Amino acid sequence: MNIQFHLVPLIRVIVISCTLFGLAYAASAQEDSSASPRVFMIRDYQVAEITTQPGVISTQSVSTLPIELEALGSSRTDAWRLDSADITRDARLLYSIETFGRTSRLLPTNTRLVRTDLLTGTRLTLIENSGLYTFTMSPDETKMFVTYYDGEYGVDTIRTCLLDLVSGECRTFPFAVIPPRYWIDNNYIVAIQVPGLRLTIININDFSYRELALPPELYLYSAVPIPGTRYMVLSMTIRDNPTLASQFKLLNVDTGELSDMLYNALNQENYSAVGNWTFSPDGFYLLYQGGGELALIEFAAGRLITEIDTGYNWGWTSDTTLVLQGSDGNMSGVLEIDATTGGIRQLLPASEANGILLVTHPQ
Repeated sequence: MNIQFHLVPLIRVIVISCTLFGLAYAASAQEDSSASPRVFMIRDYQVAEITTQPGVISTQSVSTLPIELEALGSSRTDAWRLDSADITRDARLLYSIETFGRTSRLLPTNTRLVRTDLLTGTRLTLIENSGLYTFTMSPDETKMFVTYYDGEYGVDTIRTCLLDLVSGECRTFPFAVIPPRYWIDNNYIVAIQVPGLRLTIININDFSYRELALPPELYLYSAVPIPGTRYMVLSMTIRDNPTLASQFKLLNVDTGELSDMLYNALNQENYSAVGNWTFSPDGFYLLYQGGGELALIEFAAGRLITEIDTGYNWGWTSDTTLVLQGSDGNMSGVLEIDATTGGIRQLLPASEANGILLVTHPQ
C-alpha cells in the first residue's frame, strides 16, 4: 500500500514533466530564427531603433510621426497620446491607437487606429471612433482583433470587431470579449467572453465559438498559449479565497482537457492575480506578472531564474534574451535580461525610456 501511495504521484509528476518538456521541444522545433527581432522606442514623436552589440548600445531615429496638432485645434503636445502600438516583422508598418483629448471623464476619448509607413511617413486612418481600446494582430499580419467602448466605459459597453488589414472592413462580433486574447493560428483566437468570464475558442471566419469548460470553483484570470503547440497555460484562483497565489493549469485547446501543473505562482503576496505573461519564442522560458512584480522561470520545471520589481511592454529578441521597460533595484529604463543566468543590464536609462517599447515578432 505504501509503495502504491508514493508511486502514483510520482508517475503523475513524471508524465506531466515529460509533457511540458515535450511542449517546449515542439515549440523550439517549429521556430524559425532566420530573422532576428528588432527593438524600437516611440518617444516624443520619434521612432528610434535600439541596437545592441557586445559592449555597445546605441539608438538611431528611423522616423518622425507627422502628427498634425494644429489641425486638431491645439498645439499642446498633451492633446495627442499614443495608447497602444505594434509593429510588423519587417519593421515597416507601425499600427497605433492614438488619443486626441477627452470629451469628459465619463465618455471615451476621441481615438483613431492609424497605420504609419515608417519608410515614407505616410499615415492612414483605419478606424476613427470614440473609445478605441486595444488591438491584437494575427500571426500573418493580415487581420486585427480590435476592442472599443460603445458609450461610457464599462463591461456592458465593450465591443469587438475583426479588421481586415487588406480591405479595411471591420466586422463586428455578435458577442463581447475582453483582453487578453491570443491567436492560436490565423483562423482561431482564444478570448475571454463576457458576461461570465467564459474562455472560448473563436473561429474568425464565421464567428462560431466553442466554450471551454472550467471548474466552477475556480475563477479565471488570464490565459496564454504555449508557442508552437495547441496548449495554453491558465491563471486561476479559488473563488472562495482569491487572495491565494494563482494556480496554473494546462489546457489542451482541441480536447478541452484541463490538467494540473507541477507548480503554481510563487507566492500569494506578489502573485495572487497573475494576469500578464510572455513565453520565449521556443517555449522554454516563461515570464509572468502578478500585482506588479515579475517572475522569470523555466517553464517545464518551474525553476525560478529571477524576479524583477516592475515591468511592461516586453518582448524577446532571442530564445534567451528578454527586453522590457521597468525597474529592478537601482536600475530602471529599458532593461535586457539573460534568461539563462538571470543577469540584467540597462539598455536605456529611465530618462530616455518614457515612451513605448516595441519588439518585432519573431518569424
